[in-house]
Amino acid sequence: SLAAQADVVHAHRYKENLLAAASGKPWIATQHGMPEGGTWSARVRLARGELLDYVAKRVSAARVVAVSHAMAERLVRRFGEKVSCVWNGIGDPQRQVTPEAWDERPLRCGVLARLVPVKAIELAIDAVAGCPGVELEIVGDGPERAALERRARVAGIESRVRFRGFLPNPHAELARWRCLLVTSRHEGHPIGVLEAIALGTPVLTAALPGVEEILAGRAGWSVPTRRAARWSEILGAVMSDADQGLAVSRAARERFLEAFSADRCAAEMTSLYRAVASEAHG
Repeated sequence: SLAAQADVVHAHRYKENLLAAASGKPWIATQHGMPEGGTWSARVRLARGELLDYVAKRVSAARVVAVSHAMAERLVRRFGEKVSCVWNGIGDPQRQVTPEAWDERPLRCGVLARLVPVKAIELAIDAVAGCPGVELEIVGDGPERAALERRARVAGIESRVRFRGFLPNPHAELARWRCLLVTSRHEGHPIGVLEAIALGTPVLTAALPGVEEILAGRAGWSVPTRRAARWSEILGAVMSDADQGLAVSRAARERFLEAFSADRCAAEMTSLYRAVASEAHG
């Protein structure tokens, strides 16, 4: 097997974590987010998996990697000193897409997410309903789509809300939005947020520590409430202020280049692999 040839095994989900633990090799687990819940039966299955995952990490993992410092703080309480933080990194989407200048983009914001309850996309629809003339593009699919389409109709904004479904590469869309809306109830370190700031698209987010860590107070705005009226107020101001929009768009791009490249992520993970391999070989 591939694991038999490896010096270190790196796993990313609980089933793979169990296989890594059984491989007999030193192994690393990356945790990308926290459990989402769902139906009662799903929560029961999740609890079983979480217990096995916890035991495997606690007993045999060489490292547990968190993708944000906020997540690392939570994991340290479970796994102690074996927790490390390595931010996600991505290839630069500007190699394929050239974004428009922020003030030349349509009066459009967007959502990039699975259409599931934890993403709370109804808040994005309600916020846009309070911003006349602002368009909303929703990229993603899932079981909540019909309910969200109905919500847009009831709000009388179906002509301003476009459901695009799942797109394997949404960079062209992201590059034309004036901001990405992140309305989730919880998040880890979303790749979609990294893609947005790489394209100079600022982010308007709920109070989510992992996302706020990415933005660093420069690449977008955090809304400390989930009241739709307040979101509408802030979104309207963001969409119409060209000077601020251009400045935050530039800052978002700079933030990506300084912290979230694939090369930076790979270098940090390579350093971790070497440390674990060295410890295993005494």
